[in-house]
Amino acid sequence: MKYIRAHPEYNVDIFYSTPSIYVDYVHKYAEQNNIVWSVKTDDFFPYADQPHAFWTGYFTSRAALKNYVRTRSSILHATEKMHVTASGTLSDSVNTPSFYERIDKLAQAMGVAQHHDAVAGTEKQHVADDYAERLSIGTVAAVDAMSELVTDLLTAGLPNPATPPSFQYCEFLNVSLCSPLQAVSGGMSVPVVVYNPLGWNRTENYRLPVPISNVEVVLASGQRVPSQVYPNGDIKGVFTLAFSVQLPPMGYTSFVVRRIGTTRDFATYHEPTAPYVTLENQYLKVQFDSATGRLASILQKTNNQLLTVDQGLVWYNASAGNNNLSGQTSGAYIFRPNRTDTFNLTQGNVASLSFMNGSFVQEVRQAWTSWAYQTVRLYANSPHLELEHTVGPIDISDNLGKEVVTRYSTRLATQSVWYTDSEGQEMQYRKRNYRPTWPLNVTEPVAGNYYPMNTASYIQDSNANLRLTLINDRSQGCASINDGQIEVMVQRRLLYDDGRGVGEPLNESLPIRTVHKVIVDRPAVSARQQRTGSLLLNNPSVLLSGVGWKGNAAQWFNSFNTDFTPLVNQLPPNVHLLTLRAIPTSDNDVLLRLNHIFAVGEDTQYSQPVKVDIGQLFNNLRVTNLVEMTLSGNLPKSQEKRLQWQTASVEGVEAEGEEEYVPTPLAGTVVELKPMEIRTFVVRFMQTR
Repeated sequence: MKYIRAHPEYNVDIFYSTPSIYVDYVHKYAEQNNIVWSVKTDDFFPYADQPHAFWTGYFTSRAALKNYVRTRSSILHATEKMHVTASGTLSDSVNTPSFYERIDKLAQAMGVAQHHDAVAGTEKQHVADDYAERLSIGTVAAVDAMSELVTDLLTAGLPNPATPPSFQYCEFLNVSLCSPLQAVSGGMSVPVVVYNPLGWNRTENYRLPVPISNVEVVLASGQRVPSQVYPNGDIKGVFTLAFSVQLPPMGYTSFVVRRIGTTRDFATYHEPTAPYVTLENQYLKVQFDSATGRLASILQKTNNQLLTVDQGLVWYNASAGNNNLSGQTSGAYIFRPNRTDTFNLTQGNVASLSFMNGSFVQEVRQAWTSWAYQTVRLYANSPHLELEHTVGPIDISDNLGKEVVTRYSTRLATQSVWYTDSEGQEMQYRKRNYRPTWPLNVTEPVAGNYYPMNTASYIQDSNANLRLTLINDRSQGCASINDGQIEVMVQRRLLYDDGRGVGEPLNESLPIRTVHKVIVDRPAVSARQQRTGSLLLNNPSVLLSGVGWKGNAAQWFNSFNTDFTPLVNQLPPNVHLLTLRAIPTSDNDVLLRLNHIFAVGEDTQYSQPVKVDIGQLFNNLRVTNLVEMTLSGNLPKSQEKRLQWQTASVEGVEAEGEEEYVPTPLAGTVVELKPMEIRTFVVRFMQTR
């Protein structure tokens, strides 16, 4: 480069470029030569680089890491939000660079985990371990920062506060481990602080592992929370304490778990004696066939709509590359089953079944093998069904790679169509064996019809006015291989590398536990449950359990600020506060993003534009400056320059033209959000306490 620039006689300039320099040059060249650009409006999924090599396996690869990244994201956002809102109540000690660095340790690990080979699951095993380790280190630092915030908030403004306990985040609640709760067996009361990262009031259902059955939950008012105790499904001799608590928007409340002197009844599991096992609450009636151990039907009681549905776990045999069509194997990138049909886990795909009918939660436990089972759960207050799949380590002693899917089969007339979300935003139309802009040669009838399901998917029958929606807790591959069916790949364990650069098989030996929320309702109202339900599932409340508290429940509530409510009012039901993050290099500046979570026409009420007054959102924080930024937050919106391009439609797709986005101007601190719109601001706050 230095040599070329030193010789002008070559009439060549050479320099390091950037994306913006490149695009500006292309735009200038196009204008000078009157170039008309075609516009692609369909997506690039599913991608293939050869007829039998569809890159649809990585939608599910490394399912454990995918969930770990998503849950770490939730913890990061929760910590950032508490940090900003607490600054209106606490001293400036929480705004120091050293405090921010503790939160940023997780943010940096999350940034690294966005690499295309990280969360995608297309890295080597030792690299995946390194990503997880960095995320774990960041989690410890962020939770430590959140615990300090909670400790300070508990005593803020009190004249002679008591000493709060230390707090511990129970990392392994999904496998029924939480060591601070062990203290109840010795008669100690365990205070628990729960933080809600969402901007809405919520009722959260909890299932906590406790060492004894004679326990109860107490709130600040002295009220005993209705609860249920039953044997734990993971650890013998441990019980599950199930109950619900109401949480304020973006604030915390607390409860106390304590031992009681009397023995309380607890629900137990039973083997079926009737042809059908039933779970039922005010919203749903769910039946299971006792002979097969499988789901049989879901009745939506509000509209008296019955969905006949069979659900179970099956598996595809991963190709070893030894057939006459292609030597392509199934691997970290590529999903290629060696046949279209799936294999059953048991003879006739029958599952053993037991059930428990409790006052707060009802469960059916289904086991296919020692490494594949699930719990179906219906809470008394819930309009949806919860399916918790536990899969792995997948048995490969038969030298067969396996790709395990959960499949829902219904009688809905779906006409080859289903829908999946795009990054949690717009729902995308999918049609089996079809591409909208070119004729498809079907070479892989299963893998070629798999699409990414990041937060939700659904099938529907317009004539029956019925929709089946699935919400998931991590990104997964999804398809509708037959009409009325929807299937989701939950875990893969493979024996061969697929030749795309990983250099080793995806021999994933981790067991995973993944959750699907199942919604059965009319299409006109299903989006309400889907949109809010997805955010509730993927932004759970954060529990911090007190360690070493010597007092009782009354002393806990009388000694501290056991509730924290930083919002003046909850946000509208169609608005999500996506980001609230302190900017450490500035003076009390905060990055804030608001997201309209409904699409155009999705809901008659909630798909309308909505206004939010940022200046009236927070207690103890007053807005002194507000600047709208581009989505990335690194450029004021007023400085954005959008290039204009001459465009034409693609053959086979109706011309839509380019719609120029025109944001609604700010009216003081009032922001208007249109459907699916995300608006980003830098806000400067001043404490008003």
